[in-house]
Amino acid sequence: MRVYRKGVAAAAFLTVVLTAASIASGFPGHVDAFATALHQKSIRLSVTEQRDLGVLNPMFAEPDLSQNDMVWVGDEPATRLRNPNAVFLTNVVTGKSALVATTSFAQNSVITDPQVNNQWITWLDQGWDATGRPIYRLFVRDRLTGKKKVLVSFSAALGKNFFMGNDVLRGNRLLFAQPFGTHAARIQLADLQSGKIETVTTTGAQFAPNLSWYGDVVTWESSIGLAGTVNVLRLSTHALKRFPVGGDFAYPKVFGRYVVYSPEKFNKRNGQLINQRNVLQVRDMTTGAAISTSARSAYFWSIGDGFFTWSDYSNNKASSVFLEAVSGHSERVLLGTGLSLPYAFGNRLIWVAQNRHVHLGTVTLSNLGGQ
Repeated sequence: MRVYRKGVAAAAFLTVVLTAASIASGFPGHVDAFATALHQKSIRLSVTEQRDLGVLNPMFAEPDLSQNDMVWVGDEPATRLRNPNAVFLTNVVTGKSALVATTSFAQNSVITDPQVNNQWITWLDQGWDATGRPIYRLFVRDRLTGKKKVLVSFSAALGKNFFMGNDVLRGNRLLFAQPFGTHAARIQLADLQSGKIETVTTTGAQFAPNLSWYGDVVTWESSIGLAGTVNVLRLSTHALKRFPVGGDFAYPKVFGRYVVYSPEKFNKRNGQLINQRNVLQVRDMTTGAAISTSARSAYFWSIGDGFFTWSDYSNNKASSVFLEAVSGHSERVLLGTGLSLPYAFGNRLIWVAQNRHVHLGTVTLSNLGGQ
């Protein structure tokens, strides 16, 4: 890999207090100490150790973070096609970035879903054949040997793109989806060491099922007949739970016992999404309880350890990034205006400023005491 650029590090600090003393009951049987604290006491939410990584790339998008390694997509610096057609790896401590790979297609390609850990980097490369049919190649690179290969290659029906948001890397296992028939997808689990691929399930989804994975739980959405459903599957037992979301699409994201999603309606006449102001909801998968939140006009969202975050585009001049505790009963926190695309990774947060600088911070939730 060749070195691309070096970022700039800076420290900052932001602290706010979330009051959760009035949280109602509805979380029985908690074994999660933090969830119990949310239930009863005030919580201090701090975004500390903020680091400015600089302008990594004008097309910076879809980061994934593992320890000090951040993988992301952008346009290849030699071509500057203003298209995310390359994968980069950045050390968030040193700020040094390196080019991992460029598209395998000749033109009009898009790379999505980069994932990273200490041994693997994976990404999905999309191009089109002469007839306009989308072609996909799921790449895997072994960081220890430097070797890369195409794990699977597949196509979608003519005129139907299989949208991004479907590859999740955990250890030596990669969870991904690929089209199956006209209105369905297979959810697959690959062992990257052995190369073995097994089908987890087949799901009804008119687009990609928007996979999310935490621990033993995998979530995705189904939309057969334009009836949005979030599916929750335990990999160890194959126990499956479903719950409707009050919309046609949901884009669920899971962390711990909570899943956050936004119901969106679909206009059957013109085939367009209806603006629902993107109200976010949180579901406690242990109790099944739906938790209301203060999130409105959420364009993009993510969930971390005890909190979720979103971009708010209600101000046409500049977007804002907010954070809120997963309980939904605490005040939302404004991280700042002129910010967008917040990505949560456990207790860490990545976001992009209006000047295209990429920022990294640590989210801390601490108990202030008292009932």
